[in-house]
Amino acid sequence: MRSGEVSWVQPKEKGTKPGPRSGHSITCAQEKAIVFGGCGVQDGKSAVFNETYILHIADQFRWELAEVIGDVPSPRWRHTVRHRPPRPPPA
Repeated sequence: MRSGEVSWVQPKEKGTKPGPRSGHSITCAQEKAIVFGGCGVQDGKSAVFNETYILHIADQFRWELAEVIGDVPSPRWRHTVRHRPPRPPPA
């Protein structure tokens, strides 16, 4: 490759990755990409998801289906998400 050229490389992924979907949200934080919701096909029928998947970028692109506790959001698509970093402790 010559200087200034760009090429795409498909990394080998590990773990349980999400199925094809659209309308999902994705946010990146601390070398992780978090995918939530979206719509697609499940068991041959249209479906809207409320799954949360984490892609551990620094760990050889390892996917994980997150085990969510507490009030789990309802299935949704075409939504937005905002990452809000933790606040520093008071001085």
